[in-house]
Amino acid sequence: MLTKLPLPSGSPSEEELIGLQNRLRASIALLNAEDSEVRLPVIIEFSGSPKSGKSSIINIITHLFKRVGAAVAAPTEGASLRTPPGLRDDWLSFNAWSGCYALQNILIDCHENPPYHFVILDRGLFDVAGWMEFLCHAQKRITDEERNAITAFFNLDAWMRRENIVFLFTADHKTSLEREQNSKLIDETGSVMNEKTLKQLQDAYETAARSFNGVSQPKIFHIDTSQAQSAPVSFQQIAYVVAKSIADLLEDLSAQVLLVTRPVDFKLFNRDKDVIADTVGAILNEGKPQFLRREQAEKSRQFQQIVPYALLKNPDGRYFFAKRRSETRRADLQKRGTILVGGHAEQRDWDPENPARVFEHCLRRELDEELIGISIDSIKQIGFINDDRNAMGKQHLAFIHEVEVGGKALIRRQALDVEFGRGSNEWLTRDEIAKRMETLDPWSQLVASGLFDVPMPAPAQMPLFPA
Repeated sequence: MLTKLPLPSGSPSEEELIGLQNRLRASIALLNAEDSEVRLPVIIEFSGSPKSGKSSIINIITHLFKRVGAAVAAPTEGASLRTPPGLRDDWLSFNAWSGCYALQNILIDCHENPPYHFVILDRGLFDVAGWMEFLCHAQKRITDEERNAITAFFNLDAWMRRENIVFLFTADHKTSLEREQNSKLIDETGSVMNEKTLKQLQDAYETAARSFNGVSQPKIFHIDTSQAQSAPVSFQQIAYVVAKSIADLLEDLSAQVLLVTRPVDFKLFNRDKDVIADTVGAILNEGKPQFLRREQAEKSRQFQQIVPYALLKNPDGRYFFAKRRSETRRADLQKRGTILVGGHAEQRDWDPENPARVFEHCLRRELDEELIGISIDSIKQIGFINDDRNAMGKQHLAFIHEVEVGGKALIRRQALDVEFGRGSNEWLTRDEIAKRMETLDPWSQLVASGLFDVPMPAPAQMPLFPA
């Protein structure tokens, strides 16, 4: 979704700058916290037409982040690198190459351990969509089918969900050409730096931005840096607006806005299809669900937090299993095995066009955050857990899904260091899971017992049948 960011009429005051710096320092402290669930790195793309100011703003933002204590990766822009001879003359090949360069940086930086706080891209995955739109409709160099195929690859959920925010910079042709000529000794126009092409490219970027409205796609903020003679805008003013938007994003990510519902009556692991349908219907509430910030949800006893979980099943009929480390944050889960992967459904998983897919959106995001090397073939909701045996269980309503997958399924390095040990995951048969029942966490025990007809371990049965 495209949102236009208005620029301030004057430079930020010292008080405003200090306030911004304090907000960023506080957000970074939250990112560093042991219980933080924000996936790092936060990836920020700067996209847009030539001489619109994005490279200058990147330098200011990178400097700010480093000074407030953040670990920042800011790869050199692909278009600025030395490219193979003649490639710049072939706009299709060059922009495909630039997109591959951006994707390469995303994949590498997302697997760094420890991760960066921020990765700042000068032209990223969205930028490819803008150029393909330009090459298709303005230049007639590629067909609609070719544009769609190339854009679909670079906008694949697996990659695009990594980008958190995009700043689209544009400037009118007069401003862009003046900026170009101010640093040159000749005022002849180029293949891109001319009035017609600059206007076409700006239109293409804005058209591409309006088509971005999926749940897994980043927020896109449009900033027009055109210099009106009556009110010139400095790069400091522009950078301040950008930094404030990033601070807003960090606070939203850290706060976590969770999908919640009124407590349900059905206990333990319920597989009744009618009960599941009624419970889901109440949560969706005809497209008007209820969300709470995490700190509110944790204190409330009037709502339960929705947590979709996946029971992963491979083509051999085996189920994913992982054993937690002895140093995990929750003492009751230390060294416990699990057959479930998932987490909180959040507001960012909500799609008003298709409310029922909130569970699927959450699962795909969580699986992408926790695991690598799998492809999802199908997702089937098979039940929910309402576990009132302890305070943690009472606050959560866990929806269980059988997810058929292909691939190897390895735990991401960041998750390994936080929760799981190396070599702790494997694929088990039902019988093998049954033999490990006493070592499983409580919810995994409930699911294994309900699905595989395995008796609950004696210690776990006692709270279920009070005298």
